[in-house]
Amino acid sequence: MYTIGVLSIDDNVHSNYVKELEGNNYVIQPLDHLHFLNQLDTVDTVLIDYSHNEYKKNDQLYEIIMTIKKQTNLFIWILLKESTKLDRLIFLQLGAGAVLDHTIQPDEFLIYLTNFFNNYSEKKEYLISPKIETPTPITLVPENISAILEGNITVYLTKIEYKLLNYLVQKKDQSATYTEIAHILWPTAEITFHHRTQIANIVFRLRQKIEQNPSKPCYIKTIRSVGYRIANRKTAQ
Repeated sequence: MYTIGVLSIDDNVHSNYVKELEGNNYVIQPLDHLHFLNQLDTVDTVLIDYSHNEYKKNDQLYEIIMTIKKQTNLFIWILLKESTKLDRLIFLQLGAGAVLDHTIQPDEFLIYLTNFFNNYSEKKEYLISPKIETPTPITLVPENISAILEGNITVYLTKIEYKLLNYLVQKKDQSATYTEIAHILWPTAEITFHHRTQIANIVFRLRQKIEQNPSKPCYIKTIRSVGYRIANRKTAQ
């Protein structure tokens, strides 16, 4: 299950395009224009949805796109009601991955996004960049915030998912407590029981991405009332 961060011109994330995604098991995370940077760790891609308003040149929007690209490697989708070649070129040059308009229907956009995630998370590829080798079937690649499973399946993660998985891998066969994990993910926060729920949600999303059967996880084991641990071999919990 993937999370899509949606930035809308009027904070209304319920355009027909977004409704189509919600109806097909995507998680929609509204992004705040002023505080979106604090939300990017929890999303898998960004959708800037101007499909229900006439687009006007917007320097603030340009700055948002450049900031997202500077801080993350997230793929950015732009949806416009109408677009010109100049509009599309500007957005692409700023770092957007795709610029679409009303000529693409919501059901078509769903296919675009689904195909993107299929390639994004399941394709087999050989990466030249240095890897962090581990004794588990998981290899972490910090350069593009991904995990390689069984040596050939690449799964791209959000920053916060990567931090959690990286910490579990570093612990090897030792359990990581909820408190330890919370301090890694939110080092400046006052840790409360609420963080335990947040950690469980992040692990849930991780399992959806890396486990063949998330209900019987082979990679991330739950240690009851304690926290989590990476399995040394593929043995179901």
